[in-house]
Amino acid sequence: MKSYLALLVFFCFQIIAYSQNSYEYIGVLQTGDAILTYKINFNVLKDGSLTGESVTDFNGPNRTSSSIKGFLNSKTNTISFKEINNTQTKSTADVSSFCFVRVDNLELKEISKKQVIQGEYTGVFLNDSICSKGKISLISSEILDVLKTKGINVDSLKNSESIDLEEIRSKFQKNTIDLKGSDTISIECKAKKVEIEVWDNFSEDNDVVNIIYNNVKIAENLEIKNKHKKIPFELVEGISLLKVVALNEGTTPTNTVNFLIIDDEKSTPVVARLNTGEAVYVKFRN
Repeated sequence: MKSYLALLVFFCFQIIAYSQNSYEYIGVLQTGDAILTYKINFNVLKDGSLTGESVTDFNGPNRTSSSIKGFLNSKTNTISFKEINNTQTKSTADVSSFCFVRVDNLELKEISKKQVIQGEYTGVFLNDSICSKGKISLISSEILDVLKTKGINVDSLKNSESIDLEEIRSKFQKNTIDLKGSDTISIECKAKKVEIEVWDNFSEDNDVVNIIYNNVKIAENLEIKNKHKKIPFELVEGISLLKVVALNEGTTPTNTVNFLIIDDEKSTPVVARLNTGEAVYVKFRN
């Protein structure tokens, strides 16, 4: 979500040059372990000026399109661009809270026969005050199919010279389950020991939850951070219930919490979007 780009590290991938003057790049925005998909496409005029569009969270529930303007300098082999306004969004956040990506003089180079752009970016509000800073990496087209899945192997992406495409494809084919208040999912689980791994996939905005397993609080007044927190618990035989309850809506409603349910055989990714007092449920069958 564009309103949640604070302190993002930006990883992006060049995929196609449609013609001599038309380009598209695709990748992710990241902060810590949290990630958002991101892509840009633009046309370049003879004087080097470029115009086009960016799309944030393009495979997610908060897909946002923005207009971009910038410059491609063929003499210094660098690119600069900035998002100037939103053209379409599924996000319900106020436009004043949106953080727009800006990059300046990013170098285009080649590493291990992959086209790579590396540098830093700044996120700014509409009034040009800074809302985030991070790093940028862009690599070539073979990653496109991978990014069409719902998950991305961040560790592989950090090293542009050693990306294991098959590993990424095999580990991240599952879609994230999107839940709202009172929603319930069921999980068949053979393991006795299970973990719930909790984090904020966007900017930290003081979201607080309780996590309750079979009427026992296993995490109380837990403030959701970008840093992942793992909470182990043991399943009882038969049917049991895990509940995640929103105690507030943070500074940017709604309360949005990402979590993984992890056992010995699999992990189930979930994002819950809750109003104060609402809860989502995970029913275990053991």
